[in-house]
Amino acid sequence: MQRKIPINTQPKSLAKTTTIYLPSSLQLKKPTYEINTQLEKLKGLFDLVNKKEGHIQFFRDHYQWSRKKTITKPYRIIINKEHKIYLSKIKQITGLSNSRIIEWCFRK
Repeated sequence: MQRKIPINTQPKSLAKTTTIYLPSSLQLKKPTYEINTQLEKLKGLFDLVNKKEGHIQFFRDHYQWSRKKTITKPYRIIINKEHKIYLSKIKQITGLSNSRIIEWCFRK
């Protein structure tokens, strides 16, 4: 059936500035710098979720966390170009929001 074949689409690119919602328990003094520092972990996450076994393991380990409601605080930041690419690819693979992906970086 032709209609059931997934279409490979290019992920949307992020705007120059974006708002990220992180748990209010995280106290950030320099949000843009601290978040971009944590985003160095995105390559490892991408390598994990890009493989079928890793993708399944990721959701086994983090399903409860991704469904948990938390009180959040907004941060308006500028994300580095190299991190934007990984963020959009991970978002396309997992379906998680940018805020949840960045929160994962702080948890690891």
